Amino acid sequence: MKSLIKKIIHRLGYSIRRLDTILNFDNDPGAVLAFLTPQEVNRNDSWSQEGEDLIIADRIFSNRTKGFYINIGCHHPFRFSNTYSLYKKGFHGINIDIDNRSIALCKKYLPKDKSLLTFIGGDSTPQVIEFTFFEDGALNTADPERIDKLEKLGFKKLYKRKRKKTHINELLRKHHVKEIDFLNIDIEGLDKDVIMSLDFTKWRPLVVAIETGFKNKDNSVKDFLEAKNYHLISKLYNSEIYCDINLYETL
Repeated sequence: MKSLIKKIIHRLGYSIRRLDTILNFDNDPGAVLAFLTPQEVNRNDSWSQEGEDLIIADRIFSNRTKGFYINIGCHHPFRFSNTYSLYKKGFHGINIDIDNRSIALCKKYLPKDKSLLTFIGGDSTPQVIEFTFFEDGALNTADPERIDKLEKLGFKKLYKRKRKKTHINELLRKHHVKEIDFLNIDIEGLDKDVIMSLDFTKWRPLVVAIETGFKNKDNSVKDFLEAKNYHLISKLYNSEIYCDINLYETL
């Protein structure tokens, strides 16, 4: 039984000896994500939540040791990360999140990257959105129904903060981004507007991973990307991975 519990906690990205820190967390909101180090996570299979990096880093970019990624909704440098395996291979990029705790950790553990405290949106995203921040930053959201559900499940809400939108294209221009090998989007329901607002005539990622939700019946993202000559290569529990058709034909 103890072995089973350890495996479960390990899969969540926590270590046994730090579990009491998580459960008894109270006085230091800035420390909620800081208890994890790569050594404590010690993931020898996947750093992603659903194994996305096994497809992206180990299959699609298996022969690459350099590249550039944009990670929108980065959450943590390695916990639930679709880009940490790429970083370890020699890639670098830009990490973006609305949570200063996440950005502080990315700056600490991913020194080759730029890490930006920014709210990324698209054409239809409101200019300002109020987010609710939870003890576990992976749960931060602006969705009132989700907030209510999480509170009923016992997740601790910390505070609310308003964030002003930066358009995805504005950010890429500002930071002089030319080519994107991998674009990761995980921003709790705003993902579709961001990908549909990206100027593909200027930036065409080779691979896109986007959170769609396991109960998603809306195929508009799939239709949109297929019309842009991307191929859906993997549908996971909460996310989908698309590959540029020219790259896909070489795999």
